Amino acid sequence: MSRKKAVKNIVFAAAAVLAAAVLEVCAFNFKPLAVSLGWRESEARIYTQADLRFENCTESGEGVLLGEGGCFYLDGLDYELNTIRISYTGEIPSLTACCDADTEDKTVTLVNGGKNAVVDSHVYSVLFRPHGGEGTMLSGIEIVVNDYRFDFSAARFFAMIAVCLITRALFSLQHPIDYGIASAPPEGEKPEEEKQG
Repeated sequence: MSRKKAVKNIVFAAAAVLAAAVLEVCAFNFKPLAVSLGWRESEARIYTQADLRFENCTESGEGVLLGEGGCFYLDGLDYELNTIRISYTGEIPSLTACCDADTEDKTVTLVNGGKNAVVDSHVYSVLFRPHGGEGTMLSGIEIVVNDYRFDFSAARFFAMIAVCLITRALFSLQHPIDYGIASAPPEGEKPEEEKQG
């Protein structure tokens, strides 16, 4: 490989890495970036036990005791719900959040203290169904919606770089096909057949 070609490949690889980083930050993390730079207001809202409606549960000052089929609701929302996460004290590791949306209802699994789950719909209410846990006490329930966190995905970043490099490699394998057709003679010259005749 010539030095010129090696430099060209290094420049292309650097450009691919830079483009992937810019896309990951600006396209996939635009909302948290815009909030942190002050370009848009934070839309984060926090709900606690006082904001929830419970079914088949016993509420007390300590928290909520889940009964058989116990669940709870967050209603009266009527706004664009993009992300949601939950944290609480209790032995239930996760629960299902069923979002009543205007176009298509969405269901996401929320891990206690985990990352944001993406909903991206206009939502009216959310039903939370714990995974098991009859007779379990939940306390310190906190539901956070539309809190945009910066989430740099290494998998997405490397996938974009791989697509660029693989595409370039495939294009470098292509060679023009020689159909055996001679190119036209320079202006003012006669074709070979005419010269011989």
